[in-house]
Amino acid sequence: MNKTLKITALGLVTILGVSGTGITAFAADGGSTTSKGDVTFEKNTDPSGPKDPDTDKPVEPTDPEITPPTSGPLSIDYVSTLHFGTQKISGNDEVYYATLDKLKDTETGAISDKPNFVQITDNRGSNAGWKLTVVQDAQFKNGTSELAGAKLKLINPTMKSSKKNGCKHTNGE
Repeated sequence: MNKTLKITALGLVTILGVSGTGITAFAADGGSTTSKGDVTFEKNTDPSGPKDPDTDKPVEPTDPEITPPTSGPLSIDYVSTLHFGTQKISGNDEVYYATLDKLKDTETGAISDKPNFVQITDNRGSNAGWKLTVVQDAQFKNGTSELAGAKLKLINPTMKSSKKNGCKHTNGE
């Protein structure tokens, strides 16, 4: 099964430099002096690596078929591989649910089951927003057999953010 993830990012990556900001210090006897301060911001392109969606702690996927992360300040760090297990053939319309993702805690080594997820890191610093689109490129196949008419549907997606003021999202299929 091919999976394609497309991101449309609005806005430009900005490198900011702030210089010459005045800082004033006052003494108890009425004297004062001024100092200067400066800061330079650079793009953060460090890979984030997958994190537990509940605890935000680093984890290692146990699935050997993980999708490689993208790079840059707006990156897709992790995409669960969707496994539907073995299903009996039927002449009826059927619904198959993907199995849970198995993640290994990097500190304790404990393996836990988590809902399938996509992790995105936005280190652009512009709050420009982004949109994630999931596309099913072709019908599901197993060797030469094809599951005609199958549709991948994401039901009740939720969005979590490590940002303190949360995030806005829209549900979709």
